[in-house]
Amino acid sequence: RKKQLQANATGQLAMLAMSRKDWTVAKGYLSELLDLQPNDARALQLLGQVLFEEGKTSESLEKLKAAKAANKDVLTPEATLAIWFQNAGDGKKAQEYMVAALNAAPQDYNTRLQAAQWALRIESLDTARKQAEDALKLAEAQKLDPTPALLAAGTIAIFQNDYAAAEKHLRQAV
Repeated sequence: RKKQLQANATGQLAMLAMSRKDWTVAKGYLSELLDLQPNDARALQLLGQVLFEEGKTSESLEKLKAAKAANKDVLTPEATLAIWFQNAGDGKKAQEYMVAALNAAPQDYNTRLQAAQWALRIESLDTARKQAEDALKLAEAQKLDPTPALLAAGTIAIFQNDYAAAEKHLRQAV
């Protein structure tokens, strides 16, 4: 019980340091947390984010790959980096990493879904629609919950003024 409480407290301290953008302190707490729980995918992801914020992309990618190895449900490392680069305002790097993510995991539902949302965000509507359709196909084939992909497809259809498709997808989501 003590170990679990210690891990929870250390994780909260790391999150607090991250919210203050104190990357050095956050990295220290996350390292402590990983000493307590070496295969904690969330801690590995957070450490990857801290390293990204410090400009250490290759080290960040290593931590994200370790997180994916620890938990197969974690978003692919390249897609995560694409989102972070987009949030940082580097659209060129974001596109490079999103393409790499799709090449690395073409059958990954979450990667396709993130690609659709990313393409919508950069207003590449045709790409967004294709990725949403691919996500829907993967959801059906892999027997996954299609709701997020249906919502994305419906939203994209609204932006493309295809109201019939939007209604179809959104009704299915409901």
